[in-house]
Amino acid sequence: MLKNWSINVECAISYGPAGDHTNTNDSSANSVINPNEQLVTKSTKKRSRTIPVVDEESDTDETENNDIDVLQNQTSKSVKQYRHSSSAIPKNNARARDSVIDIENSDDDDNTAGNLCTQDITTGAGMKETGSKNKTLDKRKNNKYYCNLCASGGWDKSVSLSQHMRHMHKSEYNASIEVPLTKRRWTKDEILILAEFEAKIPSSDGIFINQILAKKFPTRTLESIKSRRKTREYRELLQQLRDCRASQNIEGLECTDESSDVHSDIVENDDVINNNNNDEDYDNNNPNDIITTTVRGTDGTTYPNVQQYIKDKIIDGRVQMCTTMADALSHYVDDVLYSDPVEESLNGIREALESVHSSKKHKDEKLNAGSKLRSDKSKRKVHKFAHYQRLFKKDKSKLASEIFDGVDNSALKPPMSVAYEHFRKIWETDTKGTGTLDEIASVGTDVLLGPISREEIALAIDQTKNDTAVGPDHVSLNDVKRIARSELWSAYNIWIGSRRVPEKLKVNRTVLLPKGKDGLDNIKNWRPITIASILIRLYNKILTRRMQSVFRTSSKQTGFKPVNGVGQNVAILHNLLRHARTNKSNLFVCLLDVSKAFDSVPHESIIRALVRNGCPSEFIEIIKNEYKNSYTALSCADGDSPLVYIKRGVKQGDPMSSVLFNLVIDELFEIIGDRFGYELPGVGRVNARAFADDIALFSGSEIGMQELLSVTEEFLRARGLELNADKCVAICLRKAGKVKKSQIADSSVKNPPSFTVQKKPIRLLGINEQCRYLGVLFTPFGAVDPRAPVTELRSALESFRKAPLKPQQKLLMLRPYLIPRFIFSFINTECYPKLIGQQDRLIRRWLKEILRLPKSVCSEIFYLPIKDGGLGVGKLYDIIGIAKVRLHASCTRPSDECLRFLMETQGSSMHARWCHAMRLSNRPSAININTRKVLSIDESRSRLLETMHGSVSEIFRNSPITNQWLSGQTRIMKGNTFIKALHMRTNTTPTLVSTSRGREVDKKCRRCGLVDETLIHILQTCPFTQGMRCHRHNNVCRKVSEKLRVKGFQVFQEQGVPSPPLQTNVSRPDIIAIRGDQALVLDVTCVFESHNNSFQDAYRRKVDRYKTLDETIKQLYKVNNLVFHGLCIGSRGAYDPRHLAIWHSIGFFGAERAVLDGNDIFWVWVSTLLALTPTPFIIKIQKTKIKNLFVYLFIYLFIKQNYYYCVDLQQIKMLEMH
Repeated sequence: MLKNWSINVECAISYGPAGDHTNTNDSSANSVINPNEQLVTKSTKKRSRTIPVVDEESDTDETENNDIDVLQNQTSKSVKQYRHSSSAIPKNNARARDSVIDIENSDDDDNTAGNLCTQDITTGAGMKETGSKNKTLDKRKNNKYYCNLCASGGWDKSVSLSQHMRHMHKSEYNASIEVPLTKRRWTKDEILILAEFEAKIPSSDGIFINQILAKKFPTRTLESIKSRRKTREYRELLQQLRDCRASQNIEGLECTDESSDVHSDIVENDDVINNNNNDEDYDNNNPNDIITTTVRGTDGTTYPNVQQYIKDKIIDGRVQMCTTMADALSHYVDDVLYSDPVEESLNGIREALESVHSSKKHKDEKLNAGSKLRSDKSKRKVHKFAHYQRLFKKDKSKLASEIFDGVDNSALKPPMSVAYEHFRKIWETDTKGTGTLDEIASVGTDVLLGPISREEIALAIDQTKNDTAVGPDHVSLNDVKRIARSELWSAYNIWIGSRRVPEKLKVNRTVLLPKGKDGLDNIKNWRPITIASILIRLYNKILTRRMQSVFRTSSKQTGFKPVNGVGQNVAILHNLLRHARTNKSNLFVCLLDVSKAFDSVPHESIIRALVRNGCPSEFIEIIKNEYKNSYTALSCADGDSPLVYIKRGVKQGDPMSSVLFNLVIDELFEIIGDRFGYELPGVGRVNARAFADDIALFSGSEIGMQELLSVTEEFLRARGLELNADKCVAICLRKAGKVKKSQIADSSVKNPPSFTVQKKPIRLLGINEQCRYLGVLFTPFGAVDPRAPVTELRSALESFRKAPLKPQQKLLMLRPYLIPRFIFSFINTECYPKLIGQQDRLIRRWLKEILRLPKSVCSEIFYLPIKDGGLGVGKLYDIIGIAKVRLHASCTRPSDECLRFLMETQGSSMHARWCHAMRLSNRPSAININTRKVLSIDESRSRLLETMHGSVSEIFRNSPITNQWLSGQTRIMKGNTFIKALHMRTNTTPTLVSTSRGREVDKKCRRCGLVDETLIHILQTCPFTQGMRCHRHNNVCRKVSEKLRVKGFQVFQEQGVPSPPLQTNVSRPDIIAIRGDQALVLDVTCVFESHNNSFQDAYRRKVDRYKTLDETIKQLYKVNNLVFHGLCIGSRGAYDPRHLAIWHSIGFFGAERAVLDGNDIFWVWVSTLLALTPTPFIIKIQKTKIKNLFVYLFIYLFIKQNYYYCVDLQQIKMLEMH
């Protein structure tokens, strides 16, 4: 008996205090208890620690289990016998003494001291393994460790086997970690919930409080609850709660607890409501628009007089407008009876738009259908190509979705009957929100109800995309821009002054967008986007901006705010999971899905939220009027549905909807404060984050999470909303005793946690499962490994490569549609700079294949902006690097201490890597980040200049108008033409010199054999291309002559002028243009852009050549003012920016010079093809007038006999005989 007791005490000595796994010295470890010594204990001494529990990950052999059972029984008797006996532990053995004290002071009556000590022996925590192994482990004769699941093994240490299990058998390893449910310390959340529950119980005789509390805490024993209720701290907390409840019943006050140890108040850093007037922060009105007269509202507040504003600024300002709008203004200002200025203003807008439409000339494009006989396969290819070309012109985003996701949106829309019945039940169900509010003083009346200025309208238009969808009235943004400063300005002020909008503008149209690729046969997987008239959307955008400047919501809500809300919420969830796993802490996360949140929020809840935030009653009247008698029609596959009355919900697609919904949800964060949150040491607690209706709850205890869910569910039900339990997900991390392991608690583990909403269990995310939060895939370990988007990128590029699009169209789709799809995923996952660099190389290889560029082409060509002569493709390395650094900087601001702490402790290593990659300090300022972006472009320019592909790139950078065709938006170029032009621009045309560098081969021109075959030789000096150079020159002269004739000049082409002094030689300038007393002498030259002074030298040669004809031309044409110019154009399409004024004086402007350049490039391609064609046959036919088959045959045979032809747009010209 004594021997068994000494063994247990030795175990306690070897373990030491909680968390201390160091062994004591040998003398302490091997000492034996003397039963004759007194046991030293103090009844007033607090418990210093808790004995480690069983490591349930390991099991013993069958013989060892039998020995332990005998030892446990003996130990239990010995503890009972010696607990108060005269036996003693030596006073110098403090650890053993404290161990026994902990055993005596244990809260749980179902664990004896002997049980705990024997558990310590079986675990071996902090000690070497004693033969206790997991069932999946197998120790062989040769002292090697093997895995029984996959027969792998041969490791010398058990740690190697454990690492193998962690990485190769995650589920089995996680299930083997058992979290003890006994001998658990009371968490702060449990103590607070226990005290709050007891405070609600009426104190009367005959009530067994402990039994009632035990039902609330089924995992706690009755003795544990009794012990906790006896502590001084608990009694003080309970008394505070009871006093607060009593004062609340008497005075109607809110109850808060100030105990910093157990309960925290509402987070002080949250800007829940700002009831101050924020006129100083909202200063986008013209200073001249300040109104001196005011009107008193119903609640006694004053706001600017809109009628006086209209009279002073619009009527007296003599703003030009149509007659109907002028009448509407006068009727509103004069309060004319039996008139409706609001409806009259809409008629004025329509009248103004009709005058705008009548001034436009619409041209219908007719497509000539071919009459060729094609096979079925060929017909399918032609049909698909035509379908893609239509989508490319009309809706590129839909085309991108069809290529990358494989979803044909037009073919999968649900039928009208199904959609109409589904959304009619949602929108026409009139639900009521509950809850009353006391009167709150109005705020922001001057801002919310003030007149609308021209500057506000202009800002709203600038913030709206040009291709935004039109409403049911078919009014486009371009139409609105024409009347923004007159009729629209007048109408908006009438509307805000009358506090209502025209009834005809309350009719909307709703389109259905798929929520994903799967389950589209279910109407619930379609998102309704309600589109109002552009007139209403711009009006609401102005009101929304005013509301954002007045109302302040909680910092826990990041949706639709001028911050990276998605990035911050994803960062806090990812780093919380890392923090919990690193520190082996309990963390419970619930990602909630509010069922049809935007579509089902009652209008009464919206009004309540506005009142709660101190919104003036006059502005509330404006909101009520917009949703009163509001209808929408669903656009379905088989037509438009009947009108649906919108009795509840906010319109997705309306700018005001996001702010109104945020105001409704904001009250929830004030209610929960930071209670039951996950505690960050030295910082505080974090318990919730939201992005609009995507709510995430965090807690450090299971019971605390259930309380948060209950409060959230009750709040949403009171506001007419409900949670969808089937789409809610929980991520649970539990610490496994003191074995320094963290368990991912799902349904497969022992005693899994259970959370319920709507009386339904929430799905627990397993170790091998994923869920999507704010568009980012998450596992219990955090954001998904970046290898997932890498695989998706490869698949998207392959699908894009096979799409029936022209090369320039693929390039155009790559920039705004393919690359941005993956930027978001890479930014919000932990990806290293090296991995992103690999994706850049992948995209470059794809581009080189599509554009048929050689592998050796300089990479900077792809990343330079189009205006600089590059292709404008985003470089992921720079984009993601700068975005990650900027996101980290926004997350480390002092406004959110919890997020700042997590980013500095969990995300600092990855942040340091990216700062090093971007050559920035670990704490870069906003100026440094923006400067880094500019420097990156400058570095690309410098590297390009150092290569042969961009040695003269400065010429193209200085003439951005000549680089427009690189965007791929031109329609006059065919795919092959675009590729050839790009080859010449990058100096990668396959000539003998460029294809045989470093090899000793003959590089003489394959046509003339005089000099080495280079691009400049082919385009400028080869005798073989002389005819095409003449045609190129004559084509430019013809277009210049046409422009001069339009400007009123009399044009003479190639007129002979005797050269002084002997006048025996005759000079022939290309063009002599005469207009009155003015004459222009122009000579065209096509220069190869070989160096930066190519244009200047050519211009000087032309001017010097014909300058001697000054007096002769004046006498010949009888003019006094004579100007000589050389019209220089690059053979690769460049212009000299110093000569742009000359082109402007002739009449050539941006788009026209681009067309001239395109025609010039056409002949350059022809000459290049002729020079490089291995056989003496080349023909290019475009819209030729020759229709006789025998003529074509004759041309073909002639070319085979040493002739080289180029078929022009109008005629066939023989260029030169070989």
